Amino acid sequence: MGHGNMLQHLILSLMLWTSSYGGFVHPGLLNSQADFNRMAQKVAAKQSPWIDSYNALISNGHANPTWNPAPQAWAERGSGCNDNSIYVQNDAAAAYQQALVYKVTGNTTYANNAVRILNAWAYTLKGIGCNASSSWDFQLMAGIQGYQFANAGEMMRNYSGWNATAFANFQSWMVKVWYPVCYYPFASQVYANWDLICIAQHMSIGVLADNQTLFNDAVNYFVTWARFSSI
Repeated sequence: MGHGNMLQHLILSLMLWTSSYGGFVHPGLLNSQADFNRMAQKVAAKQSPWIDSYNALISNGHANPTWNPAPQAWAERGSGCNDNSIYVQNDAAAAYQQALVYKVTGNTTYANNAVRILNAWAYTLKGIGCNASSSWDFQLMAGIQGYQFANAGEMMRNYSGWNATAFANFQSWMVKVWYPVCYYPFASQVYANWDLICIAQHMSIGVLADNQTLFNDAVNYFVTWARFSSI
């Protein structure tokens, strides 16, 4: 399945999920708590193919609970930019993978490091862009890594080791720093996957922040191509 089809499937699934329940169910996005419970049971029983996938997950360097984040105050991606997107990509992947290991195993070592990564970025990154006006690749980064960070935060939202103040700061950071970059003009709609990943980012941030307006605007754009009204 191509990336565009995968994103369309995700967006449609999220639309059906929220419409079925009349609101947000946490944790949501890629997986529900029932999904995590099933994963945990299969991994604990060492059943294939679940245990094989889990072993592949923990063998990846991003899933190492000693991973040290490298948050940047300003993130750029694209030709001619001071491209430091590798730090964003690696840390978003690490936060997501370690949050996933925690949800499957209950091992708080992974949970604590996932939270540490998320907090490090939420208290450091102030903006996303590119100094070269000809490059819009930073919007693609905002969509992909914004979506990953939102998913990691959604998985960790009820973890007792993440205090309410820090989680509220993370929610606000996702809305204020990440959301606006994808808001307009969706990378001039040159490639369908740019629009789709930005829509997925908007929907994910809407769920994370319990903001029905953000979510609804993303659905509206997906269905009608009408510009959002949230900002």
